[in-house]
Amino acid sequence: MNRKKSILLLLSVCFVLLFAVHTEAAMSNKYYAATQKGTKVGSQKTFAIVPKKSSGQNGYDLYLTVGGQGVRRILSGIEPQVWTNGVYVYYSRETAMTSSGSFTGTIYRYNVVTGKSKKMIAGSRYTICGAYGDFLYMGHDNSADGIYLYCYNVRTGAKKFMYRRSQGSVQIADSRVLVQTNTGAQGNYPILIFNLSGTNKVKIANGCGAKIKNGYVYYVQWNQSTNKYHLKRCSLTGENKVTVSGWNSKYPTF
Repeated sequence: MNRKKSILLLLSVCFVLLFAVHTEAAMSNKYYAATQKGTKVGSQKTFAIVPKKSSGQNGYDLYLTVGGQGVRRILSGIEPQVWTNGVYVYYSRETAMTSSGSFTGTIYRYNVVTGKSKKMIAGSRYTICGAYGDFLYMGHDNSADGIYLYCYNVRTGAKKFMYRRSQGSVQIADSRVLVQTNTGAQGNYPILIFNLSGTNKVKIANGCGAKIKNGYVYYVQWNQSTNKYHLKRCSLTGENKVTVSGWNSKYPTF
């Protein structure tokens, strides 16, 4: 009887572990940007990226909180653009200065379980803009001129050019990547949608803000002569455009 109970207990533990692994795997494709206030990933882990406190030190530190086990620093002296799915953490460091006077940005993947980092790719002023599954969205940071954006496949090492002047982080939802740019008419710049692999570029519209929400792209357009805004919505392919709210002096929330 005791042996039977032991076997049942062992099977129960195995089931729980398998369920946990399956749940972790199911959520692992989605990555979240670490923030200074803390970004919760799953039910137990919180990642916070904060400036280094010591005088004369550059960079940021990444802290991890797991359940009630307290806070521990897992990375130090890194750049503030950090993306994690709770298992892996993508981050970068300024590792060397090039002959042109700009820094080499080296991107790494940190394993939360093993505590080890692996170099992924390096280039002049490389920065991270987002991640999903095997795809890392990164590129050369040209400051005011935007980011020369690529989609890098961390499994195969293939790098696909996406756009030459993107703005900061990309948005990923509904198996699409939304990229805001800073080219074209002042204030209203091209809003683009790509597949996860960085292919099949579609221009949605020109605007000054956009978001994927509930299967649609919501975007804001600005009228420079009246200094007013309106909110529009369309499909993920840029079709079926409708006006959500009319022209207003306040920037719309969406």
